[in-house]
Amino acid sequence: MSYAIGIDVGGTSIKSALIAPDGTVGLTHGAPTPRGVDALMTELATQIAWFEARAAEQDLDLNGRVAFVVPGIVDETKGVGVLSANLGWRDVPMQAKAVEYLGRPLAFGHDVRAGALAESRLGGHGDSLIYVAIGTGVASVLVLDGTPLVSGGWAGEIGQTLVTCPDTGDQIALEQITSAAAITRRYLATAPSDAVTGIDPATFGSREVFERAAQGDQVAADVIDTALDYLAQCFAQLVCVLGPLPIVIGGGLSGAGEALLVPLWEKIAALLALSPMPVISAARLGSNAQVIGAGLLAHGLGDGK
Repeated sequence: MSYAIGIDVGGTSIKSALIAPDGTVGLTHGAPTPRGVDALMTELATQIAWFEARAAEQDLDLNGRVAFVVPGIVDETKGVGVLSANLGWRDVPMQAKAVEYLGRPLAFGHDVRAGALAESRLGGHGDSLIYVAIGTGVASVLVLDGTPLVSGGWAGEIGQTLVTCPDTGDQIALEQITSAAAITRRYLATAPSDAVTGIDPATFGSREVFERAAQGDQVAADVIDTALDYLAQCFAQLVCVLGPLPIVIGGGLSGAGEALLVPLWEKIAALLALSPMPVISAARLGSNAQVIGAGLLAHGLGDGK
């Protein structure tokens, strides 16, 4: 089996792996994400060297192909990292820099679009879908006939859609209500003090909010219900514009499973007067979706079928 190296550069950590063309994950490796482009290039070189050494030791068929994907606003059609406020770059010719620094060709892409590509190719959802990653923020990807839409790097930023805040009436970004981080934050801000006393914010997240809702915590249930109302309105509008493409939910919130998918389906159905209902499902590749997508890019499988 021939492997390529896929590298998923996250906001806090780098996840890399040997990936076969069928999505099989071989060796994996990781490291903290450095801040700054030069430091990132050094870390990419370290990751690649590690895999090459392990492949030689274990007599693995490594084909020499490498791809890396990064967060933020990314225009992979031009090889440019348009903006990553968290990691400290703007308008960086990321692919060209990597090729120059490493002295070898590398494929380049966006982390969420790579995850959407992997789900489209290997997740059984079909060649066209709407992939929505709900975690710290909310981002989406439109995949048509196996190819994610890029549009200069700005396609899919539904989390930045302005909505009316249910608490203040101000105009705020959708992700401030619907992301996993927002659900956690709103619960901690509105729950009675005795319900949150002793909670460690470092370990308490949206999963725990869903668990509390299932146990009868009304505040938790209300926070989740509000988030799903806003998500349903957004998704119903997407369906009316794009038709009933499958909607695939990835990111940390997808771990809520049926507690998320069933009420979300019901809320979307109530909003669609004419359009057929789309299939709504959780991402099937889990936390490996983005690194697998990077591997597919390395194999040259990211340009449609």
